[in-house]
Amino acid sequence: MQEIDRTPVFIERRPSIPFAAIGGRIGRTNPTAGEGCPCCGAAMNRPKAFVDFNSHHLILGNKTVALSPFEARLADILVRRAPGAVTYDAIIMHAWDEEPEDALAALKTHIVHLKRKAALLGIKIVNVHSVGYRVVI
Repeated sequence: MQEIDRTPVFIERRPSIPFAAIGGRIGRTNPTAGEGCPCCGAAMNRPKAFVDFNSHHLILGNKTVALSPFEARLADILVRRAPGAVTYDAIIMHAWDEEPEDALAALKTHIVHLKRKAALLGIKIVNVHSVGYRVVI
């Protein structure tokens, strides 16, 4: 009978988006001043934005803004992956059932409208050059 090798094999994982492209730092604060996680310094109790699909509203804390159904789908993928960047392809696949002919131009048009509405809540949607978009709360 053949013996099975049980030694663990580690595979190097590399992020698909450069760390500098998503801001270079992810919510680091000063943990010694009681501002963040005591083990890693990550920001704690940061307000989370989310999308209510029943009413098509973007919600942050106790503030809301009405969205179109399509804008709600765009906002959903962006706020779920915040503060990381979301690639253009991932947004297009999430937003459209069938990709339109000039999907990138259509996406940019819809993002402009979503940026204006999100700004009412203090949410910024930032373009990450040649990658996609990310949300800054």
